Amino acid sequence: MKLILRFTVLLIWISGSGCLKDNAYNDGSIQSTRSQGNDPKIIEIKLTATSSSNVINYSYPNSNNDTVVDFVLVNVATPGPAPEDLHVTLAENDQLITDYNAANTDTTVSASNPFPTGVVTDYSVLTGFTVVNPGGVVTIPKGQQSGMLQIKLKPSDYVGKTYALGFTIKSVQEPGYTISGNNQNGIGIVNIKNQYDGTYECKGTRIHPVLGTFSFDYKANMGTSSANSIDGNALADLVQDLSITVNPDNTVSLSSTYATVLLQPGKVNSYDPASKTFTLNYYYNSAAPRLISETLVKQ
Repeated sequence: MKLILRFTVLLIWISGSGCLKDNAYNDGSIQSTRSQGNDPKIIEIKLTATSSSNVINYSYPNSNNDTVVDFVLVNVATPGPAPEDLHVTLAENDQLITDYNAANTDTTVSASNPFPTGVVTDYSVLTGFTVVNPGGVVTIPKGQQSGMLQIKLKPSDYVGKTYALGFTIKSVQEPGYTISGNNQNGIGIVNIKNQYDGTYECKGTRIHPVLGTFSFDYKANMGTSSANSIDGNALADLVQDLSITVNPDNTVSLSSTYATVLLQPGKVNSYDPASKTFTLNYYYNSAAPRLISETLVKQ
């Protein structure tokens, strides 16, 4: 009889502890349990729809004038719009940038990462800006789903380097709302559009080792990724990304997340500032190379 009693108590203890393993899930502050009826109403920073990291890249046009830009979207994660005006206070959080740099730097060889890319992420914290919203308060108007934190900056002060700025939800004025457990923070990465940013006509040939030569001619939008780099779907006619970096002597370095991109022997990749034209000669797939020769002419 004693053995049965002890076993019963043990079952109760196990089932009780299991209910405590994830308070954020249980109290509804994780977005998989968004408000439906009487559930908690979640307030979140929602910068992107596809990334769980809540990081967004901004490229602003260069200007010598003070410019007001939308920076952080704050959302009420309920089935319907806000039933009243909501006032959400945000605070700048520079630690988010420090942590992001550390998490995205890939130079250390380890058992789990035997082939690091050598990429060092070192975004500087954006300074010299002004938060437009008084007190950092974002208002989500009654009948709407979201509101925006805006900042004011002079874009020309930031040309030549990539910056980042992080914000955290600090408080919600109205009672009955819960700050998100997984979308409380957000980071905006800031680039000022460089001179190469724009739409290009991509024209050339791709030689397949078995299928032969294919010609292509199409347009691609190439967006700023750093002070001297652009990125877009310009890898031949494959609709895959190609990152182009212009070096000080107007030679060009290439990379892609699709494949390892290498310079064709005896060729050169270059940029002509006068005609705003990239001349590229490269290949990918070393075992059976696909040779690509193309020009990108800015429209």
